[in-house]
Amino acid sequence: MGKDITGSGDDPDHDAALHLVVQNSIMTDDVSPSEDVLIRRFETADAGDTWRVFHAAVHGTASRDYTPEQIQAWAPPTVDEAAWQRRRSASHTYLACLGGAVVGFSDFTDEGLLDMLFVHPDAGGRGVARALVTHVLHEAAAAGHHRLHVHASLTARPAFERFGFTVDVTRLAEIRGQKLRNFDMSIDLKQIDSGELGLA
Repeated sequence: MGKDITGSGDDPDHDAALHLVVQNSIMTDDVSPSEDVLIRRFETADAGDTWRVFHAAVHGTASRDYTPEQIQAWAPPTVDEAAWQRRRSASHTYLACLGGAVVGFSDFTDEGLLDMLFVHPDAGGRGVARALVTHVLHEAAAAGHHRLHVHASLTARPAFERFGFTVDVTRLAEIRGQKLRNFDMSIDLKQIDSGELGLA
């Protein structure tokens, strides 16, 4: 179970809700990546940049699908950066960079969960999300995973479906008194070898 990354308490029920909601992934585009999108591994110094991407994506991109109260509960204005850094380091986290700036990030856990996928709204239309998903799926397959799961937001569901994920369960996750609709989705990674995903 994920730690409370917002510094708002140690209540186990709150942690459980946060773990579900924060995993709601945000994509801003579904186009072929431009050649200047660089994917690299997360380093501890990247904690602040990834939090800023997360916060901007939730408050920008996701605001079309969730209420202001839900957005505020999902991504409050401050974060425990040390806890956030530990969570990013505990997963296999990859960054997307444009011109040396971090504009997106994604990851997968040892349990086979694509835990986060966020792209800064200013980087929309550059294929950043597609580049990140392509990289994460290939890395997860190379690590021996046969299937990858994600808790997708309303915003992200259409893009994940285009990438080959299917909806397994629809649910309501609660955080700080707000209920957010999301979707448990998964993908069979054997499709990568067969070329069925069309992620190249």
